[in-house]
Amino acid sequence: MPYLNTQEAETKLELLSLQYPALCRLVQLTNITYEGRTSHALILRTGSRVKRPGVYLVGCLHAREWGSADLLLYLAETLLISYTNNTDVTLIGATFTADKIRSILENVELIIFPVVNPDGRTYNQESGISWRKNRAPTSQAGVLGTDINRNFNFLWDYPQYFLPGTYPASTNPQWETYYGTAPFSEAETKNVKELADLHPNIRYFVDVHSAGQLLLYPWGDDTNQTNDPLMNFRNSSYNAMRGNIDDTTYSEYMEQVDLTRYQNTSNRLKLALQQVRSKQYTPGPTSTTLYIVSGASLDYMYSRHIVDRTKRKIDTFLIEWGQAFQPAYSEMTEIIMDVSSALIELCLTAQELPLTNKTPDPLDFKTIQLGTTKTIQLRLDNLGIGAVELFNIQIQGTGFSINLTTLGPIQEGDHSFIPVTFVPPANGPATGKLIFKFRKPGVTTEDIADVQLLAAGCSVPKGSCTAPVFSPSNWFVCLLLAIAAPAVILGMLILIWIPGMLCALKRFIFRVQHCTQGNDNPCIVLIKYTLWPLSKRNN
Repeated sequence: MPYLNTQEAETKLELLSLQYPALCRLVQLTNITYEGRTSHALILRTGSRVKRPGVYLVGCLHAREWGSADLLLYLAETLLISYTNNTDVTLIGATFTADKIRSILENVELIIFPVVNPDGRTYNQESGISWRKNRAPTSQAGVLGTDINRNFNFLWDYPQYFLPGTYPASTNPQWETYYGTAPFSEAETKNVKELADLHPNIRYFVDVHSAGQLLLYPWGDDTNQTNDPLMNFRNSSYNAMRGNIDDTTYSEYMEQVDLTRYQNTSNRLKLALQQVRSKQYTPGPTSTTLYIVSGASLDYMYSRHIVDRTKRKIDTFLIEWGQAFQPAYSEMTEIIMDVSSALIELCLTAQELPLTNKTPDPLDFKTIQLGTTKTIQLRLDNLGIGAVELFNIQIQGTGFSINLTTLGPIQEGDHSFIPVTFVPPANGPATGKLIFKFRKPGVTTEDIADVQLLAAGCSVPKGSCTAPVFSPSNWFVCLLLAIAAPAVILGMLILIWIPGMLCALKRFIFRVQHCTQGNDNPCIVLIKYTLWPLSKRNN
């Protein structure tokens, strides 16, 4: 059996969606490739569970790595057949029971995008030329192709971030690793990002490549370290220092909990691969296991939650299958089984990973007068499968406090609260961080999360008349207030001789003026002193 060509792979996706409509659906991506091709992905899920972790698999970012498409399509069809017929999946020496396959489709959302780079793959298959990139024009006339896996928005503009003389990508359009004209300049990378944005539940991402028999995880720009959070890809102080894995000038920060989880998960995938036919895959960070890279899918997907706190953390892997770009198909068939075993194991792992959602983040206390306190409840929702427990809860920042270190278990679909208190230590802004680890009871796999804490302290002269604190109102309520305001103000002016009436008048006028915006600052001084009688306003 020969490798599928690009059109056959697209047709296979459509046929699967038509044959198993209750188990999967076809998704059309919005970014058309330069040669006019429309890309598709297949979403596998069934059952009543609404909230579930997502596993996102992509292949053929590099045109000459044909087998990735065949592999991902085989995986999709195998899962669908097993679920429909209630049969085990046997991959030479590895077996997954029908119950395990059923649990995947009923508890996980599996997103499969098998041919990211259809133009390049088609050109490579039809021309016989060893081609890696897409087929879009570049910044140099007559030169085609951008390396899709150097076009993601992670340290993309490498000349400013990496050591001079380090080449994690290339600015030269003639090179195989040409990085494009901007991050996401290519339709293919935009499509990968589009699927990630459309599925915020994604917890695992795997980019399937060849060759080398490697199981890679972040980081790709430099060696990993867990000691200095300030030494990270967003810190411009380290620009032009990255990329030398043999020095200690720079290493990329990763939470120890994340690194441990990566090590454990990659070893679990390695064992799943071995069970098929004893093939040995080497796990490790991209930078020290393969080479230095910039603008790669792996690092971009993992970094998303660091750049944008509203996004969920995604654990990312890159599998380099086999020892050749296009091995004989008899060998490719067995490679497909090797990697399918690892990917099925990852889907089972996804069910064990705890998933929480924290709101609000940041936790903003706004402005608080000195000498007062304020407590806000941080809500934690359990979005995963089974219960989740929090432990090692810590708080950083002067003035912030909590009165617990553990919480849980929070049952599936339920929520709980962590009360956080702020006592302003001084005038001016204050920042902090609430950090907690979480896991499923009885499961060793842990995750870590944090919530930003924002506040400010303020003081006012004793006896001052200050603005009221109130929430914004809608336009209709504010209109009614404005209509009533003249009569209210007139009545208050008549009674201005009463102690405190002038302050009450000022506060009412302030509320009318700021009705739609609201006010969260208790230290806005309207009158320096509470005045009475009116004749003593200058005292």
